[in-house]
Amino acid sequence: MAADNSWAKAALLLLLPAAVHVVSTAWQNSVSQGFGDEQFFGNYLFTAAPHFLMACLAAVSVLRRDTLLQVLIGLNLVLIAFTFYLHGFVPPREAGLAWVLYYPLCLLFLLGYGIVRFVARRGRA
Repeated sequence: MAADNSWAKAALLLLLPAAVHVVSTAWQNSVSQGFGDEQFFGNYLFTAAPHFLMACLAAVSVLRRDTLLQVLIGLNLVLIAFTFYLHGFVPPREAGLAWVLYYPLCLLFLLGYGIVRFVARRGRA
């Protein structure tokens, strides 16, 4: 039962980038039928790629389920914070170029998470 519950939570966390994209697009007041149909799936795959990578690692049993949920929550927080940064500080013309920083930020989060986990385990031993 607990395994099913954690996979359901993981599935919801994998869908959160789609919700962030929908809210972000609505926030810009640029929702149009053509934009949504053409760009939505590609943008979702771009923003959720780190999430899918971690889910694939968990599927082949490299990550434990509780670790997967923690990593997905952290990646979603990185995505939400980065989206707020884009809307608050980056001019709309340059927002596309600013997305180049998203993957390095995700990598920094994953490295930081790994270091914290390593230090925490080392302290317990």
